[in-house]
Amino acid sequence: MSAPSLAGAVEADLAAAIAAVRDDVDPRAAARDLLGRDSGPGLLIGLTDGAERAVYYDGTNWGIRFVGFDEDGVADFAASQTVESCRHRRYAERFVRERATEFAWVHPRFRWVLSETPAGRRGGDRCREPRPRASEPRPPTPER
Repeated sequence: MSAPSLAGAVEADLAAAIAAVRDDVDPRAAARDLLGRDSGPGLLIGLTDGAERAVYYDGTNWGIRFVGFDEDGVADFAASQTVESCRHRRYAERFVRERATEFAWVHPRFRWVLSETPAGRRGGDRCREPRPRASEPRPPTPER
């Protein structure tokens, strides 16, 4: 008898987390779909908002994205909301640490940051709010 693969264990863990809080989706199918996008530029970080949204680190656009999913699958990644601009994966690790209580599930590749203490860390490497797109109006600048 062979031992279960790491990918199989992550899928089972994710499915259990989804099943614990949602009854509107098939947990196994949702876990497979979420993990199916966990490659290349999109690394699955975890689930937030009662497992209503997945959080990915988008290495192509250097950002943290919230992506919804339902019984039809994961929403369009390209149309998802970028919540933080982060130039390196270590900023995604900081994002997990700073928002730990918001997660319903965290991918094992990021769980180690939850046990780290912030001592010795530089404070200047926080994620930034994304800049407005050219099509979005910019807020007025204060007069001097």
